[in-house]
Amino acid sequence: MENYMSYGNGTIGVRDDELYENWNSDFIKYLKERGFSNWGRKGYFCGNVLYVNLNSKRYAFSWPGVKFTEPLALKYVSIEDFKKIYEIFEKYDK
Repeated sequence: MENYMSYGNGTIGVRDDELYENWNSDFIKYLKERGFSNWGRKGYFCGNVLYVNLNSKRYAFSWPGVKFTEPLALKYVSIEDFKKIYEIFEKYDK
């Protein structure tokens, strides 16, 4: 399987307690509405960390002991902050 999570340098690490709702999280719905899709490993451990790649429009929950990719600037942001960042990227993607 091609590693869409490390595609380019556009992965944002999102850490937020809402993500404990896993696949039922409102944030997952938000991402799907914007054309993002699951990396393809739905059975992975779900927690409060999600990696979202802006280049490939893929997302994946963290999995203990497995390093999918490094988040942008080695930082994690809240869902609210991700939405602000994504709004800025969308502004320039036209």
